[in-house]
Amino acid sequence: MSYIGEKIVSKTYGEGIITAFDNKTGKATIQFKDITKMFMFPQALKSEIQIKEDLKNKIIEQLSSSTKKETIDYYPNQNFYYVFQGKEFASESRSGIIWAPYGNKHYWQRLKYLKKGDIILHGCNGYICAISQVLGTWYEAPAPTKHDTPDYENMLGRQVNCCYAIINHCVKTSFYITEILLYNDKTNYPPFNKNGTGLQGYIFNIHKDLAKLFINESIKKNPYLLNIDFIKDLKNKNII
Repeated sequence: MSYIGEKIVSKTYGEGIITAFDNKTGKATIQFKDITKMFMFPQALKSEIQIKEDLKNKIIEQLSSSTKKETIDYYPNQNFYYVFQGKEFASESRSGIIWAPYGNKHYWQRLKYLKKGDIILHGCNGYICAISQVLGTWYEAPAPTKHDTPDYENMLGRQVNCCYAIINHCVKTSFYITEILLYNDKTNYPPFNKNGTGLQGYIFNIHKDLAKLFINESIKKNPYLLNIDFIKDLKNKNII
């Protein structure tokens, strides 16, 4: 369905018209009186963008249906990653994404290599707070509307859609220093330093056996995680 020409109202920029819309990713270009801006739907519909209710429901249904289909398949050659989200964890997990600006930092560029089916551990303040499965390859997107880092405002970057499983009883990584140090030496660009604490940066490689340990420890503390389809799949296929 084409949404081009539909009128919207932005809390920040006022009235505007959709001039381009990607039905697969939800990336929308909106022309305001004096400026053109890009937003990601349906995320922007939660707070920034107002649109006719029937049209809003159609957009959400279409994009949600597309995302649900992506979570079913099993991918045997999964890679494991660890992302440090900090204060961005709440907004990115709600939106079902990870995002990093373009740049020459390896921990930003790593989003280029994520593929459908890969597994990500989400770190926040020394704890693993979520596990997710990657739903597809990266696409260009502006910094998320509610991103908490002002320096990234209006910047373009790489965005990846993920199916998040939030961990209610988070796993504290400092309880596993011995295991972290063991696998650090076996990994290129690991997420932890020689003392076993987290590095400054965004997304890193994590050794699959260390990732499996963290996932299984998360399941022990949160048995409901085994009801999540992609985690159940990992268990049934003996990947974890």
